[in-house]
Amino acid sequence: MASVPFGTLDLSQLAALESLQVTLLSDGDRATADLSLEGDLTQGGAYVYALEMHAGLEYRFGTAAVEGPAAEHVILVDRSSGDIVWGSSTALRGFGFEPQRAAELASEALEVDARGSYLLILWSAAPPAGQEPLTESFRIEASADAPAFSGNAVYRFFDTQMQVQRLTASIEVRDQLLAERPDIRYDGEVFFGSDKPGEGLIPVFEVLDYHTGSRFYTADLAERDALIEASPSRVDQGAVIYVPDEPGPDTIPLYKLANLDSGALFLTSNLNERLYLLLQGNWADQGTAFDVLAAPPAQPAADSAASQSPADVAIIGVSDPEPSAFS
Repeated sequence: MASVPFGTLDLSQLAALESLQVTLLSDGDRATADLSLEGDLTQGGAYVYALEMHAGLEYRFGTAAVEGPAAEHVILVDRSSGDIVWGSSTALRGFGFEPQRAAELASEALEVDARGSYLLILWSAAPPAGQEPLTESFRIEASADAPAFSGNAVYRFFDTQMQVQRLTASIEVRDQLLAERPDIRYDGEVFFGSDKPGEGLIPVFEVLDYHTGSRFYTADLAERDALIEASPSRVDQGAVIYVPDEPGPDTIPLYKLANLDSGALFLTSNLNERLYLLLQGNWADQGTAFDVLAAPPAQPAADSAASQSPADVAIIGVSDPEPSAFS
């Protein structure tokens, strides 16, 4: 889940709505949706569903690809604060994101640190004055699954035209980039870490630029803060992996280089790649960023009892709020 919200909603606008309860059960299959909400939505109308989200599950929400004046907007809101923590591609474009970046953010999975209550809000903007409102069918799919084990790898892409590196620890983002960005080079896994804190480990922080989609990883708090302060669109995503706090028999150094022309930073554990860049004349060696694992940690044994127990999440639906709240 994003460490900063996309915005905040005044929840008093939804105070007088009538409720309808449905249930979301995880079927244990990550490839299928666990709940589908379908119906017709008229311009100026809305539906709201209240749900509890639990730690230890990975949540995904998706909508049918409907475009045009009656296209639905969907957001997920923290019921205690009003913070908007997820949005459909259509809703995020309304917040100012470019279409490609909005689609990436809408496809990302959500996880929470503790049980909490959230609102899933669906609406269609009111039509211009004097026009009859249009009605379109809608479909929202939701799932709640145990997170997939990724080996804690960080994957690297490189834009050869812009000379910019992009790193991601997300399998979903990796696969989306492979499918949608044939113009950038995929370099595969570049380093590994541990998914849990422990003795002798330090956190690696991810800084995400919401407008460019670029991500940077650092174990240096001062560098993390400097990256965030350099641009208002950059936010701290928190610790994504943990790496050894000093060199050891199972570690290799991750080298950092800076481009003297663009200021771009490049991370590599490959000595030959590091030497090649330095010989180009426009890259400066900035030493070791941090030490990383040379191989992925062993995959943990599956919890058979947990995998057989469905996730029972109550969802309450309410309809027909004031259209002006979402216009």
